[in-house]
Amino acid sequence: MATNIKRMATNNNENSKIMYKDLSYKLQGLFFDIRNDLGSGHKESIYQKALTKDLTRAGIKFTKEPSIKIFSQKGEFLGLYRPDFLIEDKIIVELKAVEHISRQETARVYDYLRNSEYELAYLINFASPRLFIKRLIFTNDRKIQTATNSKRIATNLFIVFVVINALFVVIRGVSAAELKLLSSAQEIAVGQQFKVDLLLNTENEIINAVEGKIVFPADLLEMKELQDGNSIINFWIEKLSSNNNELVFSGIIPGGYNDAEGFIFSAVFEAKKEMTGVIEIKESKILLNDGKGTQAKLSVKNFSFVAIRAPIRGDSWVSPKDTEQPEAFSPQISHDPNIFDNKWFLVFATQDKGSGIERYEVQERRESKIFNLRPIKNNWIIAESPYQIQDQNLHSIIYIRAIDKSGNERMEMLLPQRPIKWYEDYYLWGIIIILVIIPLYYVIRKNKKRN
Repeated sequence: MATNIKRMATNNNENSKIMYKDLSYKLQGLFFDIRNDLGSGHKESIYQKALTKDLTRAGIKFTKEPSIKIFSQKGEFLGLYRPDFLIEDKIIVELKAVEHISRQETARVYDYLRNSEYELAYLINFASPRLFIKRLIFTNDRKIQTATNSKRIATNLFIVFVVINALFVVIRGVSAAELKLLSSAQEIAVGQQFKVDLLLNTENEIINAVEGKIVFPADLLEMKELQDGNSIINFWIEKLSSNNNELVFSGIIPGGYNDAEGFIFSAVFEAKKEMTGVIEIKESKILLNDGKGTQAKLSVKNFSFVAIRAPIRGDSWVSPKDTEQPEAFSPQISHDPNIFDNKWFLVFATQDKGSGIERYEVQERRESKIFNLRPIKNNWIIAESPYQIQDQNLHSIIYIRAIDKSGNERMEMLLPQRPIKWYEDYYLWGIIIILVIIPLYYVIRKNKKRN
């Protein structure tokens, strides 16, 4: 009896010492609410946005993708770790949307606790058959004291620096837009493919042009594919392509863009050998939609990765099959003294939410009053907008087709801007001539026989 009472007292004492008990219960409730609301079929970024909104509604303070310094047990600085969330400067939260969580993923989050000042982390997988919640603890009293002190000193200095910098920014009243590289994979197996997204956070500015260069270690990575489906860029000034270890991009957003998660394009890489590396954004700039092309303040966030020999299950990127047509679009005809010497030209653009637009093709066919003309199969011309119209009289039907990178196409048609008169129809005159010549031929032949 005394033993049971002692055991109950011990259990009650342990429960009362649950680390961040109230905050932990609130977080777990939010995780279950999001899973019940959205289910298991979305990508990781959707769950991140949902948790951001729920934390805000619940009045829970958080930092999204903070920089956490990682130290060795000797107190040596090793690098930065960016979890999805840091809650109340106490709890690390890592979100996943994969088929299952590997042991390596769990061990990695555990190591982040072991080598940082934080003691509690949650690893959540929304895509598993049942909501996966892993609570990981590594208390500071278990960490080597010298390393802990070094980390705390360095972290405090870092926090002081961030606070001073934030105050400086507030005093100046200036915020910078951000170009960032994001991926769901940071630890990649050699021979494995992974996708990196380039995103634009405008920080309440209205942006209408963006350009820059992505530099990657060609000895470590091989670029396999580029995807710009559903990009905020409507006009690519320079078509996306990679050269050696560089990817140059330059595009325009007519009307401007203002949001925090503007997708620009994705690059799919394959790891070639075991090593750590960085994919960097360089020579980048963005222009405001102010009619003057004013250059806006811009910061960048690069992407660090580790390539290892051991395979990682469930994280390899596979491009989804695209069977959808590009979106419908409305080509326009115009002229301008500064473009093509004031000749008539065609402007067109559309988007493809799957694999992205590969090319545009144009065909002009002179109108006919008696025939319903269709485009000729092998008479297409690869074109870019703006396209100088060949028939400057504007008597032709113009066909424009957009073809995506998976071969799906959508065709639009423009009727003649200046319809021809009946006497201008070449086809009609051809028929008239034939109808005149044939009877005339028989008359002449009959007269010759009489003579």
